[in-house]
Order: sequence, then structure tokens, then C-alpha cells
Amino acid sequence: MRITAEHVIQHKYFNDLHDPDDEPVFEGSIDFTFEKDKKLSLEKIQVMIIDEINYFKKLYNEKLLKKKKMLRQWRQYKLLIGGDKIEVEKEVEKKAF
Repeated sequence: MRITAEHVIQHKYFNDLHDPDDEPVFEGSIDFTFEKDKKLSLEKIQVMIIDEINYFKKLYNEKLLKKKKMLRQWRQYKLLIGGDKIEVEKEVEKKAF
């Protein structure tokens, strides 16, 4: 189960940022079927994310992310939290809400 942005923004951490009168709600839908694609490894998804970020950074003439550096940081982060994505999401959900 995904935590929605509407749910997250109500957390006390965001109290100073939360303004219900100035928060548009996305009315469309997003296709997350790629998450269940067995041919996509975690690293391939991470590279896709970096490519997407760099696409927009290029548009705004910003410094691009270095793939090797970002992947190394993500691997270190995963080792620090010591679990796979599902365990991490459950743990974040338990602690945050």
C-alpha cells in the first residue's frame, strides 16, 4: 500500500509547510505497473529515476546527477536501513503515522 501525499502532508513534520487552502489535489492517475515488472531490477529503476531527474535538470541548465555516485549512495542507504523496499515502507508507515 502506498502512502498518499494527502496523508503524508498531515504529519506533524510538515506542520509549517501544510496549508490546506493552498494544496492542489492531483485528479489524474499514475501508472505504477512497472513496479511489478520482473525484468526490471532495483538498479534499473534507480537509473530510470536518475535519467528522469537529469532530463529536467538539463531543461533548467542545472548540474546533472552522476549515476555511479547516486547508485553508490542508494546502496549505502539500503545497507544502513538494512532491509528490502517492502520492509522499509512498512517501517516508515509505522513510525510516521
